[in-house]
Amino acid sequence: RWEHLASIRSLHPGYVFCDLDGLPPTGELRRQGAKLVVFEVRHAAVALALWERGVDLIETFAVGELLGELCHVRDPRP
Repeated sequence: RWEHLASIRSLHPGYVFCDLDGLPPTGELRRQGAKLVVFEVRHAAVALALWERGVDLIETFAVGELLGELCHVRDPRP
């Protein structure tokens, strides 16, 4: 769970895995020192919102559906 992050940080992990439901609903998620991986992400809009908040990697059980949704998303960067 996200609230355990401070104690986990003392281990200096390369990656921190967190269930989507364990994240705070808003705010920056990026942390120094470890890649943040969020699992159980099903929809492109959620994946992109997590990326904007600082998540490095996502895992999904709905690969085909997520890829299909991402094919219809335009890159907002110039």
